[in-house]
Amino acid sequence: MVFGFALAALAAATSAHDVKWVPLSSANEVPAKPAVAPAPPQPAAAAPPPAPLATEQAVPQPAASAIQTSTPDIGQRPLNLTCLGAGAAVKSSVGTVNTFSSFSGLAGGRIVSGSGFGSGTIVTQHDRNFSDQVDIRLFAGDDRIRFPRTMLPLLHGGNDGWFRLVKVIADARAIHGEVVVNFMNHPKVYIDRVTGTISISGHGGDYAGQCEAVQADAPAKF
Repeated sequence: MVFGFALAALAAATSAHDVKWVPLSSANEVPAKPAVAPAPPQPAAAAPPPAPLATEQAVPQPAASAIQTSTPDIGQRPLNLTCLGAGAAVKSSVGTVNTFSSFSGLAGGRIVSGSGFGSGTIVTQHDRNFSDQVDIRLFAGDDRIRFPRTMLPLLHGGNDGWFRLVKVIADARAIHGEVVVNFMNHPKVYIDRVTGTISISGHGGDYAGQCEAVQADAPAKF
């Protein structure tokens, strides 16, 4: 009786759980799922390398609009120069000399001879050293120069010591021109705008000096 009760209880449990028994050697055996290996740990992302330190500081470049591309207007503003210097003037001296001469020849078919005294004129040239001030006015519509008097010939033009400057050529470094002393004498003038020196050369001699720019309305110093 006890054995029968055990079989009944086993049959009821089997029916309740609906368990299907499969032999181990059966083809319908459900394969066991393989164990999944854990994924290897991923290495941490490397930090980006630090930016290299600048060894040179970039020099800021000026804006294109700030670059000076225009040149100064040469010869647009009046320029007044006062120059101090010295030179050597070529001077001519006129003198009279007495001469003695003898002569002989035919006159009226006869041989005549004689001697006598006479006079003649002689011109000599020599250099005369001098020092003087030269004043120049430029770019005001009346280019002119106060020329050294010692270099003037006997016949000359000018107005109260001032003479016209012609063929004036000016750039950023030099000024060239010619002085109209008379219709044949045109000494050349050269002014170095960098060093401030002036030179004048012509038939009347040579002059060299140092110039300074002055204001046209500069007050008197004394």
